[in-house]
Amino acid sequence: MEGWCGRAVICHVHTGKKEAAEVRESRIRRRLICLTIIVATAVSLHGAIVGAPPEDSVSSQPNRDLYALGANSPGVSLTGGWNLISLPITPFDTSIESVMAPLAYPYDLVSVWYYDCCKHEWLAYGNGHTSLQTMEDGKAYWVRMRYPDEQHPDPAVSGTYPYSLWVFGTKSPMPPGLPSAYDVCAGWNMVGFRSVAEMVPDDYLGSFDSSEYGTIYGWDSYRQDWIQSPDKLVPGRGYWIPFSVAGTIYP
Repeated sequence: MEGWCGRAVICHVHTGKKEAAEVRESRIRRRLICLTIIVATAVSLHGAIVGAPPEDSVSSQPNRDLYALGANSPGVSLTGGWNLISLPITPFDTSIESVMAPLAYPYDLVSVWYYDCCKHEWLAYGNGHTSLQTMEDGKAYWVRMRYPDEQHPDPAVSGTYPYSLWVFGTKSPMPPGLPSAYDVCAGWNMVGFRSVAEMVPDDYLGSFDSSEYGTIYGWDSYRQDWIQSPDKLVPGRGYWIPFSVAGTIYP
């Protein structure tokens, strides 16, 4: 037997015009009720599937592969002047416009710089430069923010330091991607630190003998001065490291 929504209403051939009209109206009402039930069910299912903001599910479960740096942590901290940073996770989108999108407002980002040791060249973004088009994990970057005396006098326009750069991505490459591997060349390299936890340098650079790299330099953005031979590598910070041989870092 057909379901209620699909039940055919059969009119006798001798039914009068008034009865036929009533039957037609009844049929239309039943179809409208069925359509309303179907639409309401679809809307309910849609809300259950996509209604929850993804950031909540990502940030509240830090042990999963998906991760939003900044939701329950300070993110990558930026202050006025020069900042030497790196991305602690693998971003979903490596385009520099996407990575730096959280800094689109306020407007205090001036430029971003990266030195390619293998090609012996500087790449830059912002302030008229366009040669740097991506920001990737495993690399370090100089980020030039306006100094406090360069900021707009209205904090609603310029914001307040320090800024937290949110990074959306994964703690490690998603399948079928291979484990992370970052190549370095002989000479000075801008090395990123891809981790959400501090680590001693020897552990992170374990694929190299300690005699194959020299003094590690970090940067204190508040004092605008170098940090020489840090005891630990810190998430969100970048480092200058000289290598005597080319090789690969396996975090």
